[in-house]
Amino acid sequence: MFNHKNQVKIRSLIQFLLLSYNQEKLTVRALSRSCIHQIAKHIAIVSPPQVTFILSNRHSEVDVLTSLIWKKNISSTSSNVSLLSNFYLDNQSSINIILVQNENDYDNYKNYIDIYDKLYPNKRRPRTLVILTDQDYDSDGSIKNLLQYGWTKKFLDVSLVEERHHCILQEYNPFIDTLTRHNLDSLASKLFPDKLTNVHGYKISVGVVTQDQLVTIVRDQNGQIVDLKSPLYNETKIIMNYMNFSINSIVEVSTPGDYVTAFKQMVKKLQSNELSNMGVPRGYAEIYPNITHIFTEKDCFSINALVPLQTFVHVHLPFHIIIYLLTVILLVSFVTWISRLMRLFANKLSFVKVFGALFGVPVTMRPTQSSEVMLLTSIFLLSIIYPSNFYSSFVKDKLQESPATFNSYQEIYESGLPVFIFISYAKLMLALNDPYLNKILQKSTLNKFLEECVKLLLSGDERICITSYESLKIYLQLHFTNTSHHVTFSDQQICCLPRSYLFEKASPYAKKFHIILRKLREFGIDQFIIARHANTSLVIDESESDKMKGDGFLLQLMFFVACGNVSAFFVLVIEFLLQLKNRRTKEK
Repeated sequence: MFNHKNQVKIRSLIQFLLLSYNQEKLTVRALSRSCIHQIAKHIAIVSPPQVTFILSNRHSEVDVLTSLIWKKNISSTSSNVSLLSNFYLDNQSSINIILVQNENDYDNYKNYIDIYDKLYPNKRRPRTLVILTDQDYDSDGSIKNLLQYGWTKKFLDVSLVEERHHCILQEYNPFIDTLTRHNLDSLASKLFPDKLTNVHGYKISVGVVTQDQLVTIVRDQNGQIVDLKSPLYNETKIIMNYMNFSINSIVEVSTPGDYVTAFKQMVKKLQSNELSNMGVPRGYAEIYPNITHIFTEKDCFSINALVPLQTFVHVHLPFHIIIYLLTVILLVSFVTWISRLMRLFANKLSFVKVFGALFGVPVTMRPTQSSEVMLLTSIFLLSIIYPSNFYSSFVKDKLQESPATFNSYQEIYESGLPVFIFISYAKLMLALNDPYLNKILQKSTLNKFLEECVKLLLSGDERICITSYESLKIYLQLHFTNTSHHVTFSDQQICCLPRSYLFEKASPYAKKFHIILRKLREFGIDQFIIARHANTSLVIDESESDKMKGDGFLLQLMFFVACGNVSAFFVLVIEFLLQLKNRRTKEK
């Protein structure tokens, strides 16, 4: 059929093709081993606490890769998808590796994503590395679909390694919907590039509750929300702009009821990933399931009690004044006795009369000697100075007008005033396990709206209103007038909740948000953003808080007169008893 010359050509061509095929096979095997070494090197750079191989069947590549990373002091284990619950590590730097040999193995990857989402709906997604072991699996469309499916379950850090004469790394960036290739042997290549460095204006939605008193909703002429006015929301905007997110919409959640009901609707939207985050951080009494909480750490959501400003007058006789009084009596008695002993004045002048004269009590005596005149003159001069000093120090030290500060749970309970508590904080107060706080809860009224409580308190209906400090201040600003009764915050802070941001379920960017938030706090930038309020006792209309009221002045005057009268009566009674004793002695 073919002449000899053509047969030789055909034979040579077949030999060439066979040689090329064998060389290609040898090259693929060599690159496969080289690629595995490169993967192991990049895993060592990441330095995960653990590497988990998700396998459906045995792969020789796993043995080689396990041996290589073991030499880098990185532990590894293997599992199938059904046993995935045994290998969760709450650390984003852990790595799960899935080997895909052909397109049929795509279902294994999909099952891994689905089962992980079911087992850990709110956990941060681990870094996942997909390794293609079959060179024929080279459909770019299939690879993109494979990586895109992970993003539907919030898997952000997913990379794929394949062999195309070089070790190629492919990663999908959902923020720009692009599949990017890198040569893994390049020094600039990273196994898991940080996609959150720039999200390229990725659009997110922010939620707000209409009944939230801490936020002012700004609308345009058509009634659409265009912005939120709140110092705490300004912080959210700064961080989102820094990450280059674009706030696509502000979703308003409103119900015909109260804030609590609307807030629960907001939580449901976050759990279903309809919202990205809640724009204003609050203090939450519980950790809601399937929501990512980011605590602000340094910021505190204070729960306080607004109480009526009650004035109490405390009158006590201090020991140092009693000692002072007794010392004067003894001194006068001693001087009188010495004077009589030395015959400086007549026996008709007793120490009782001297002491009475010292306090301005008239004494019936006529001095007959010059020494008596000098002594009585000195006594009456002292009577002008001494009583005023005595009474003034007495009044200054122990006649005090002070407000009821409620500086303990016990004082709040023993005040006997009706207590109204915002319902969201009742469980948290119960968890504090304080006996008096538990008694307060037992007799209190739980409310979903505390504004009415504050209005009645300002109108003179004495009661105690317990809710967040910021909400109480807003209610006071809305309803305080010149005719309002004086109120104050209790010195005893009820509790302090860590303020936290709420993000969607398994939010992929909540951790980055938290890192930037910490930097703001470390450099003190938040002090220019957040309106901070000192948790101290605040008296409304402070201009009058330090003035002595008319009632207090009259009370002091009455006390001053009463003290003088009591002293005079005390002196006269003693003098009468002594005269009676002397008379009986003479009669005997």
